[in-house]
Amino acid sequence: MRFALFMGLLAVVLLAGGYAYLRQSLPQTKGEIRLAGLGAPAEILRDRYGIPHIFASSMEDANFALGFVHAQDRLWQMEMSRRVAAGRLSEIVGAGGLETDRFLRNLDGETRKLLEAYAAGVNAFLATDPVLPVEFWLTST
Repeated sequence: MRFALFMGLLAVVLLAGGYAYLRQSLPQTKGEIRLAGLGAPAEILRDRYGIPHIFASSMEDANFALGFVHAQDRLWQMEMSRRVAAGRLSEIVGAGGLETDRFLRNLDGETRKLLEAYAAGVNAFLATDPVLPVEFWLTST
């Protein structure tokens, strides 16, 4: 009887600990986060549905904030998209990805500049040392 009680208590503690750990991987949607890399303060407000609304004084800062928000919300999806944006999709899917790879390797300077600002926002999120989504743990990524 004691053993069953102990095992039940252990299961509850492990489940509660796992739940608490996974909750930490959810985005911070309230409060203030100070980040290096913005040219001026930016504001991200989420509506009642959790949709972010970004207010910034430049397109670069807006893209930085967008990158940060996306990293908070969709980091696993972004890891896969990173491979596409680098023009390296064909390494994963084979010849079917070559057309996409060619397109993305030939972007104009302004588009590349905005994508770099976006990537800087993603990297700013990663610099906060977040608890990564469970998909990273499951795939050892």
